[in-house]
Amino acid sequence: MIQFYQVNKSYGEGHEVFHAIDLHIDRGEFVFLTGKSGSGKTTLMKMIFCQERPNTGQIVIDGRNVARMTRTNIAFLRRTIGVVFQDFKLINSLNVFENIAITLKVLGLPKTDIQQKVTRTLSRVGLERFSKAFPLELSGGEQQRVAIARALVNDPKILLADEPTGNLDPSLSIEILELFQNIHIRGTTILMATHEKSLVERANVRELHIDAGRIVDVEKI
Repeated sequence: MIQFYQVNKSYGEGHEVFHAIDLHIDRGEFVFLTGKSGSGKTTLMKMIFCQERPNTGQIVIDGRNVARMTRTNIAFLRRTIGVVFQDFKLINSLNVFENIAITLKVLGLPKTDIQQKVTRTLSRVGLERFSKAFPLELSGGEQQRVAIARALVNDPKILLADEPTGNLDPSLSIEILELFQNIHIRGTTILMATHEKSLVERANVRELHIDAGRIVDVEKI
């Protein structure tokens, strides 16, 4: 599903982020991405989403070589990838329903389809009764659920989560992890960046650790 072959990434001379990394994440896998702040977790996710390009090497997403894609093809690829951010990135002037629906409106879906998809997704994340609430009326955990719903509403094959529990207390972090686990059970491929070792240990799934520009596949005991 996600493959990197000898990928190098740097920002100017002397700032190398990745050095000849290889990576393979299978379809339907749940993988944690760990590493200290600034190690490249966000950069790696941006390369998967085609927001950043590698300097050299090949990236293959769902069987398609990113380097050979046109802008149109990249736009179609992005429709199959959901992204969740640490800081939610909700629009405070829109209610919960509208925040989730915004992606579908951009895609030009009919109103009836949008209504059905958003309602179904609200149910998946347990926010049915908050559809008309505004982000600032919600708790941090509820806002993150809205952000996850927005990422899920178009039924993505891949879900990228960049420190989705970074602004939450431990009990809410566990709730969000359990939500991701339920999403994973449905077959979604998930790559979740985190600095919270307790979540990694609790989930007991594969861990990829970034260290000095390289990726180490951490063995579970």
